[in-house]
Amino acid sequence: MKKGFILSILCAFILFGCSGDQEIKGNNPNVIPAVENVDLNNPVIPVNAETAAEICLSEDAELNDVELTDVETTTPSSSNDSDSSGYGWLFLMGFLGGLVSLFTPCVFPMIPLTVSFFTKGGSETGKGFGKALVYGLSIVAVYVVLSLPFYASGTDPEILNEISTGFTLNIVFFVIFLVFAFSFFGYFELTLPAKWSNKADKASDIGGFFGIVFMALVLALVSFSCTGPLLGSVLAGSLKDGPVPITMAMLGFGVGLGLPFALFAAFPSILKKLPQSGGWLNTVKVVLGFVELGLALKFLSNADFVYRFGIVHRETFYLIWILIALATGAYLLGMFRFPHDSPNQKKSKIRLTFAALFLAFGIYLIPGVFPKDKQPWGTGLISGFPPSTWYSWYNNEVKGIEGISLEIEDEALRAQAEQIVVLDELIDFIVESNKDETKVHYHINDYEVGLALSKKSGKPMMLDFTGYACVNCRKMEEHVWGVDEVAELLEEYIIVSLYVDDKNELAPEDQGTVKQELADGTVKDKKVIMVGTKWATFENMRFGNAAQPWYALLSPEEYLLTHCVGYTPDPSAYANWLCAGLRGMEKVEAGDYAVVKDTSSDQAVIQAVDYHVDWEYAVEQRSDSIIELTINGTIDEGWHTYSQFLTGFDGPLPTMITFEESDDFELVGDIVEENTHTYFDSVWDCEIIEFTDNAIFKASLKRASMEAFTLNGTISFMVCENGQCLPPTDQTFEIKIAE
Repeated sequence: MKKGFILSILCAFILFGCSGDQEIKGNNPNVIPAVENVDLNNPVIPVNAETAAEICLSEDAELNDVELTDVETTTPSSSNDSDSSGYGWLFLMGFLGGLVSLFTPCVFPMIPLTVSFFTKGGSETGKGFGKALVYGLSIVAVYVVLSLPFYASGTDPEILNEISTGFTLNIVFFVIFLVFAFSFFGYFELTLPAKWSNKADKASDIGGFFGIVFMALVLALVSFSCTGPLLGSVLAGSLKDGPVPITMAMLGFGVGLGLPFALFAAFPSILKKLPQSGGWLNTVKVVLGFVELGLALKFLSNADFVYRFGIVHRETFYLIWILIALATGAYLLGMFRFPHDSPNQKKSKIRLTFAALFLAFGIYLIPGVFPKDKQPWGTGLISGFPPSTWYSWYNNEVKGIEGISLEIEDEALRAQAEQIVVLDELIDFIVESNKDETKVHYHINDYEVGLALSKKSGKPMMLDFTGYACVNCRKMEEHVWGVDEVAELLEEYIIVSLYVDDKNELAPEDQGTVKQELADGTVKDKKVIMVGTKWATFENMRFGNAAQPWYALLSPEEYLLTHCVGYTPDPSAYANWLCAGLRGMEKVEAGDYAVVKDTSSDQAVIQAVDYHVDWEYAVEQRSDSIIELTINGTIDEGWHTYSQFLTGFDGPLPTMITFEESDDFELVGDIVEENTHTYFDSVWDCEIIEFTDNAIFKASLKRASMEAFTLNGTISFMVCENGQCLPPTDQTFEIKIAE
C-alpha cells in the first residue's frame, strides 16, 4: 500500500483546504471593540517599572526580592513568540530531529553507501572534500525547499494560526501520527513511489555537480519512511507561527541530517568508528513510534480543547502519557516485542538506562491525574502540553452568562448564581460576594464583559490574548501566574482571557466585516464570523500584534497603563510589569495622564505617565518682611528639564513659575535659577540651557503684613530623554506661610 503521498496531501490541505468563503449572517460594523482611548496614532512612552505601586513594596505583598527596575524581558516586541531566540530554538529542535533521524533503519545503512559513492574512483582529497560540501548543502536545500509552499498562504497575520488550530487539521495530524507510529512499530512500511527514487537514482549517475545534487535527493526520498514522521513533527510544531519559523525548523532538520553525511563523505575514516547496523536500529524505531503516539495525543487534545468536547481533559492527557512512558520502558526491558524485533534481544546497559528513564518519566507524571491541591510534586517538565488546569475532571464550574463562567465552592452561592441570567445582576453578585474575601472565582473570555466588571469593581483589566492550542500560554499560566508574588498582584486585576482560536460562531448580529491593514501595507476586508477571529483581529488592529501570549493592562476608562508584553517566563519581571500597571492606575485615578511615546517600539497608545521630576518647597524668613522660597526639583536619571530663559525659537518649552495674585505678598526681583548647564543640542539645533540632576529656583517675596497667609502657584515644565519628550504639564503648589 502506497502511503508516500501523505505529506503532499497534508501540504495541499494546509494551503488550500481552509480558504473557503463563509457567509456572514449579519454585518455589524462595530464587531471589533473600539477601545477609543487606546489611540494608535499618537506618540507614547512606557511607564517605568521602578514607578510601581506601593503594593509592590509592602511586606504583605511578599515582593521583597523583586527588583523594581526596568527589565529587558518585558520590553515590547511585535511578536514575542517569533523573535530571534524563538527562531534559534526552532532551528535547534529541527537540528536534533535531523540527528535523531540519522539513527533510524532507513538512514543509518545509507552512510557507507554514500561514502563509497564519494570515494570510488580514487578521488583526490581536495575534490572529495568539495563534493562532500556540495552534497551536505544539497541535503539542506532539499528540506528548506519543502518550506517554501507555506509562503503562498498570504500575509494575513492570523491565517496560519487559524489553520493550525482548526479541528480538521489537528485531526489530520492525529491520524497521520498514528499511522507513523504503527509504521515505526513494524506493522507496515511507509514508502514513496518507487519510480520517484529510481529516477532520482539514475540522475545521480550523471556525475559532477548535478549528480551530487540528485544523490542528496535520493537520500531524502529513500529515507522518507523514517524521516517523514520526524519531519512531520517539526512541521507541525512550527506551523502556527508562520512560514519563517517553518523554514528555520526545516533548515535545522536539513543541517542535522546533512552535516554528518558531509563529514562522513569528506573523512571516510570516521566510518570505522560507527557501530554496525543491527537490531538496535529497530529498537530506536520502536521508541520513536511511542514518541509519535504521544505527539498524536497532543493534536487530538488541541482539537478537543478548542471545541471543548470533553474527550481529552487535562487528567486524561496525563494518564495516556503515563501509559505510553511505562509501555516504552516495558518494551525496552523486553516484556513484549513488535513484528520486526528479533526473538532474543540483548539487554545492553544503554537499553536498560533508557528503560529506567522512561519508567521514571511515567512515575513523574502520575501526580497530574490528581486534583491540584493533592499533588505530591509538580510536573513542570511538560507544562504547556496538557490542556489548561481549568479543563479538568475536577472542575467545579457554574455555567454563567455567555462570556463568563464561575467557580463557586459554597453551595448557597452556587444556587444563587445559577438563577442569574442578566449580566449586570451577575456582575453585582460577583462584586458583592467578593467584598471581604474571594468566594466567587470567574473566568472571563469576552472583552465587553470584562470591561463591565472592571467599571463596577474599579479594578483595571489585564487582557490575556491566548489560545487553547498555545503552549507558551499554558507555561505562563502554570509557571508564572502560579508564583505567589505574581498571583497576589493578579488579584488586583480583572483577567480577561481572549482566545484567538475559539471556533464558536458569533451571534448573527455580532458578525461583520472590518478593514484590516496587512504587513505589506495593503488593506483588505476581513470577515469576522468566529469568536476567535474577533479577538485575533482585535489584538492585531488595536494592539499591533498577532502572537500569543500577549498581555495588555487597561484602566476601566480603557487607558493603556503601561506597555504590552508577550511571553515573559521570569516571574519577577512579570511582577515588575504588573506593578507598573498598578502605578499607572494610580495616575489615572489622580487624573495625571497624557499622550506619550513608547521609544522602545512602534506602538502608540494613551497611557498614564510619570513626569520624572519630584518638586519640593522650602521657605526661609530673611528679614522681618522678606521671605525666600526655594523650589528644588529632583530629576530621574537620564531625564532633563529646561531653564526658564529659553525664548525665541521652536525648541523645548522653558520651565515657568507663576504665583496666584494676592494682596498678601509681592515678588521682589526675578526668579533666580541654579545648577544649570549649557550645551548645543543637535536635536533642537540650538544652544540649550537645562537641568539634569536637580532644578533649583529661588524667589524673594515681600510680605504685606506679618499675618499668616497661603502662597499658591504653578510650575509649568516639560521633560525629555534622548530626544523624546513628554508633553508639557502643570503642577500646582500650596504653601502655608506662618506668622
